[in-house]
Formats: sequence, structure tokens, C-alpha cells
Amino acid sequence: MFGIGWGEIILILVVAVLVIPPKDMPRLMREAGRLAGRARKIVNAARREFDEAMKVDDGK
Repeated sequence: MFGIGWGEIILILVVAVLVIPPKDMPRLMREAGRLAGRARKIVNAARREFDEAMKVDDGK
């Protein structure tokens, strides 16, 4: 996942818990989830377009 391992993810989460106030955490996590969903949609759309282009190219 973007060259980030589980150790780095855990470190980022620990730092976030220490730096971000608890009252702001739910809002930030919700926004992070939305951003991840948008990124997934964009990647899936690009993958579908690439696959479709490869099918068209194979048909020639």
C-alpha cells in the first residue's frame, strides 16, 4: 500500500492519538474514511478504463 508497511501505519496512528485531541478524532476519522472511499472510486474507475482500453487494443 504505497510502500507503507504495518509498522509505519501503527506509528502514524500512535502519533495521531497523541497529537489530535480526542474530541476531534471522530470527525477526522470520518473525513479520512470519505477520502479513502473517493480514492478507491477513482482507482477503480481508472482500472476499468485501462481494462477496457486493453480489450479494445486486443480486438484490433
